[in-house]
Amino acid sequence: SVLGCRAPLPHWGESLRSNAPEATKEVREAMLPVWRSLPKNQYERLDWKSLRYMAHRYFMQRFAVLVRGLEPMRQVNSSHAGEAEILAEKVPDLAKQLLDAPRIAKGFSLEDAVAMVAALERLVFDSDSEMLEAVYRDRGHRTRDLVARGELQALLKDFVVHWIFGENDAEGVRSLLDDEAELEHTIPHWRLIAQMVEGSVLAAEFAKQRRPRPGDGRSAVAGLHSFEDALHITNGFGRGFASFWETTCQEIKASLVAMDSTRTGRVRLADFYGANMGGEWRFAESEAYLRELGALDESSPWRGKQVIIPNYLQAASNCIVTRPHYLVCCVNECEEILSDIEAEVGERMAQPGAL
Repeated sequence: SVLGCRAPLPHWGESLRSNAPEATKEVREAMLPVWRSLPKNQYERLDWKSLRYMAHRYFMQRFAVLVRGLEPMRQVNSSHAGEAEILAEKVPDLAKQLLDAPRIAKGFSLEDAVAMVAALERLVFDSDSEMLEAVYRDRGHRTRDLVARGELQALLKDFVVHWIFGENDAEGVRSLLDDEAELEHTIPHWRLIAQMVEGSVLAAEFAKQRRPRPGDGRSAVAGLHSFEDALHITNGFGRGFASFWETTCQEIKASLVAMDSTRTGRVRLADFYGANMGGEWRFAESEAYLRELGALDESSPWRGKQVIIPNYLQAASNCIVTRPHYLVCCVNECEEILSDIEAEVGERMAQPGAL
């Protein structure tokens, strides 16, 4: 198999050594401010719920990616442990080790957290290998084929369309791939996305020429690319794709803020649905969905039910990419504010004056 993550992951605690030291260092540095701000037990360790929260914050802060199973609104109890679904599916032994009774009782160290998140990051961004294989087949290639720059760019553009729309609308995806004008009309900022894909291939070529991996020399000189090269490039899409959706996210936010007459960050549910009836196709989520999301404020008897704007913006329905194990969503603007506070305070408690 060409998917590296299909091989068993190292034993719990060894994942740190299996990841590139530079990447692991980045994970640790990114997680440290959140770690310092969270309450610890008598062993100076986190409980499971705090570890889940920490992992969720990491992916949202760095990539605007929501990992399925780590959603803050998901209930965690004796029946639902709330581990990332991709861990339970791909590496059940690791998920079992995470949730064994002695480990839960003692808690999780910073190194435990870094190891889990580093392994999870690798799994999440490697999880689309099968889709890439299917794109290769659709264009008449095998995964062992070497392809030229232009063909790789075409393959990766096809991949992005499949990636955004998923596997459930194969006919619609094929129709879009056959009609460039419709593609530009359907996917916001498609031309910029296509340029990003082309630039990613050029950057990969340059990197391979500068620092060739064993066995890359001949293909680098010939300007050819392997399936592993393509997979490496697609891994980068998930890490940076949210920026292409941010303009649309800001448009959604502006529409909601315009309806917020009280400037409380809330919109009356009646106004929310009224905008949908007036032609704003986005605002059609059910009350039950909004409630489950934590975006429905039902506390005010005189204002009635209200949609909480920042919580609504994080809804899965507003995410540009919806994959089986993760979603690429709107950037959470609250993350930057919270991160600044955590970095400055550096502790789990602070005096009001310091804040």
